[in-house]
Amino acid sequence: MKRLGMIILTAALAVTLTACGGISKTVDLKYGETYKIEDDKLAGKENLTWESEDRSIVTVSDDGTVTANAPGKAKVSIKDGERSIGTYTFDVTTVPIEQIIFADNNVQITEKTDNNKLKYTLLPEDASDYGIKWTSADNSVASIDENGNIVANAVGKTTIIATTDTGITAQCSLEVVARSAYDQLSRHEKAFVNAILPVMVNFKNPATVRFTAIHGIGDYWQFEASAQNGFGGNTVSSYTYYSSSGLLLDTSTSFVNEMNVDLVTQAVHEKLGY
Repeated sequence: MKRLGMIILTAALAVTLTACGGISKTVDLKYGETYKIEDDKLAGKENLTWESEDRSIVTVSDDGTVTANAPGKAKVSIKDGERSIGTYTFDVTTVPIEQIIFADNNVQITEKTDNNKLKYTLLPEDASDYGIKWTSADNSVASIDENGNIVANAVGKTTIIATTDTGITAQCSLEVVARSAYDQLSRHEKAFVNAILPVMVNFKNPATVRFTAIHGIGDYWQFEASAQNGFGGNTVSSYTYYSSSGLLLDTSTSFVNEMNVDLVTQAVHEKLGY
């Protein structure tokens, strides 16, 4: 019985000595800040690993840099190989938001786009950009996720509302507008539009030109176009165009159309301001 008591006492003493020699520290961080774990006792150790007990509060990189992700307390353990040599406790806090000010109260974005973000300022200046709840009055027009990323779903208008857990709110009007015809073109179709713009002045009544078929490769293009002929009707003509030289030839070549000619026509007229 006496021998057993000595064994228990020895084990307890060993644990106490290990704890006394280990690293133990508490660090206060604000949300979004980083902290590099450095200690004289870590100098020269090449097999250090770090682990956060709660990654939602703090994460730690391979070099011991801790990032504060959310308010709360979390420990980061330090190991040298398989041996635990210390613990850092991080207490993460936030600076309350008193006001949200949008940079523009009437925002316009293009339909079918995502990763749109609203610009805003928080007061006080050191307020933590954390815990803002985002909502859209009409998700069919535009939806917004918990990080403030907007997806423009359809042409229309909605209101974006920002709310904090302390009751601070702000809102702005958001209009989703249609994409331009040019933006909807394929890369090949855009190449044709850019190539044909310089010679549009060679057409009579260029505002009435409608492309009916387009084919091309490199700087060589064949296309058909209709335009008002001055006699109350439209004339359809075929052309061969070398964009590198600017040579435009009237031809009667037949070919298979390979482009969205209506959209190309809209794009050309957009660029010309018709």
